Amino acid sequence: MNKNSIFEILKRNNIPDKYVSIFIECGTIQEIERHETLVKIGDISQQIYIVLKGGFVSQQMNGSNVPKTINFFLDNHEPYMSSFHSFFKEDLSPVQLMAIKKSTVLALNKNDIEKLNRTHTTFKDFFIKRLIHALLIENEFKSYLITKTSFELYNHIIENYPELIKSVPAKYIAEFMGISRVWLSNLKRQKFK
Repeated sequence: MNKNSIFEILKRNNIPDKYVSIFIECGTIQEIERHETLVKIGDISQQIYIVLKGGFVSQQMNGSNVPKTINFFLDNHEPYMSSFHSFFKEDLSPVQLMAIKKSTVLALNKNDIEKLNRTHTTFKDFFIKRLIHALLIENEFKSYLITKTSFELYNHIIENYPELIKSVPAKYIAEFMGISRVWLSNLKRQKFK
C-alpha cells in the first residue's frame, strides 16, 4: 500500500489533515493474513490499530474456553481497534484481535499517542472523541445482545450496520449473536419473506 492511498484512507476515516502525516510518520504498516491473530489473549498490547484494508473480529473466551466474537472492526466500520483494557491498564489482554480476511493496519504505539496528546491539545480532543465513539458502539452492541431477540438483533444489524452483513463471514455474525449458522440462515429467510 503506497503512501498516497494510506493518506486518502486516513482522511476518509475523519483524521484531521494536520495529523494524517504524523500518523503515517510515527505509525507502522502491518500486513495481516486471514485468521492471523494481531493481539492474543494474555498479551500486553500497547498499540492502537487503524484498519486500512480488510477486517477483524474481537474475541473473548467463553465459559467453555472457546473464543466468542464480541465486536467487529472493518475498514468501513469502526476502523479504530485495540485491546482497550490492556492499552489503558497495561494489563493482560482479555480479548484477541483476529483478521477475518487479508488485512492492512496502521499501528500506533501508546508512547507516540501520549506524546501527541501532550504536544497537541486538538489531537487529545480528537483521540478522546474517537475512543468514546468506539466504546459507545461496543456498549450498544452488548446492550442489544442482552435486550433484543435474535430476529430483532439481526434486523438492527441489517438496518444500521449493513457493512457487517456484507463483509463479515456468517460464522462470526452467528457467533456474535450467540446462535448457530443454521439459525442465522433461518433469520435471513424470515427477513426476506
